[in-house]
Amino acid sequence: MVLALCSLLAWADDVHPHRGVLPAYSGAPPAVTLSDAERATLAAGQPVKKQLQTATGEGAGGRGIAVHDIHAEPSVVWSKILAFDQYPTMVDNVKQTSVYERSGDHVKVFFVIGAPMISISYYIDHVVHQDEGWMTWRLDYDHKSDFDDTVGFWRVEPLADKPGWTRVTYSVDLKAAGWVPPMLESAFSTMGLTKATTWVKRESEKG
Repeated sequence: MVLALCSLLAWADDVHPHRGVLPAYSGAPPAVTLSDAERATLAAGQPVKKQLQTATGEGAGGRGIAVHDIHAEPSVVWSKILAFDQYPTMVDNVKQTSVYERSGDHVKVFFVIGAPMISISYYIDHVVHQDEGWMTWRLDYDHKSDFDDTVGFWRVEPLADKPGWTRVTYSVDLKAAGWVPPMLESAFSTMGLTKATTWVKRESEKG
């Protein structure tokens, strides 16, 4: 299926068909409990991934969580996560980004992801509390997105027993519209799971 890439201005007056179907996070997101085996995986330099996929309505839905230990200070890690304008050069499958509003702790970003002949666009409202070590997001329902709904979070915490190291946790819940190809739904999910924590590690450890 070939989709025409719609510009930010074209979507400006088109609102999303609902105000949210996935439960959004309110306040700090939950900490993730790790088993001894998962801690050993992190100590070996590998990410820990937990994923649940379910069928929901007209589109697929699912929740994924990834954890990765990064040899960099939290401030460095945050500088990469919040560099939305640089995502197309850092993150696989991201074609375009544009920060279109900043208000208080909210940062709203327009994204386009996809393959060479297919594009999906969506609008995300991030709530950033860098000083508390977390950021959450949901769709900006004042604009129409190609995904039906998505919510998620980042947690960025220093490792007390490893000075100079940071533990990064990322979670994404996604409900795709019925027409979205499974390949692209997977691409979006993995952007925030193994691939995304890997790009954050790579970029943060460049020095």
